[in-house]
Amino acid sequence: MLSLAPGERIHAMVEMSTPGNWTLGSLDNADRAGGRSVRVAYANQNGPAQWHPPAAVDWSYARFSATNRSVRPPDQTIEMLL
Repeated sequence: MLSLAPGERIHAMVEMSTPGNWTLGSLDNADRAGGRSVRVAYANQNGPAQWHPPAAVDWSYARFSATNRSVRPPDQTIEMLL
């Protein structure tokens, strides 16, 4: 599963090894029905697109943090006024 919030982007290579017609999209049913999805159709495959929700959605940016990590000071700070 690749989880993205609105405005986020990802570059990923996905192995598609199960022929058929599949729906890739939002976990929310209303979002998918509203167009936040894409259909992936293999050649010579007929029938409606299938959607299989993930078993669990357990995501947190905290996975990439550590309380004991040290952060090096920046080489340079550039002050900007926007």
